[in-house]
Amino acid sequence: MRLNNSSFPNGFTHGVTIKGTPILNVHSRRVFWVDSNGAGNKNGSYKSPVQTLDAAANLCVANRGDIIMIKAGHSESLTADSAVDLDVAGVTVIGLGNGEDRPVFTFTTATAADFKIAAANVAIQNLVFKCDHPRSRRS
Repeated sequence: MRLNNSSFPNGFTHGVTIKGTPILNVHSRRVFWVDSNGAGNKNGSYKSPVQTLDAAANLCVANRGDIIMIKAGHSESLTADSAVDLDVAGVTVIGLGNGEDRPVFTFTTATAADFKIAAANVAIQNLVFKCDHPRSRRS
């Protein structure tokens, strides 16, 4: 079965209900998608997501109300300073999935890797952070 996505850039004047769930027009601008399993021309759309959160942040515009959606099962290994640099104000990052399916960010060095929030009014929801450095493991 092939699914077709629709886009309604002007929203729904009187709201919309899909399968019994009311859908609210709660954001004012763009939605960008992240999926480490994605392939192809990466423009941040649902069908062509970027592969890292930092790449999605680079597509955002400050204080526009952009949302970054990270697909369930996404994973990133953070090895460098500013591996993720959320430096655009007013961005919301939402991880999809539950439990072990939530997006996972793994720090793999003792001191260099970081997940930087360098702008005002940034919100982050439903992400998992892990440390996988030999010094962090106890025998």
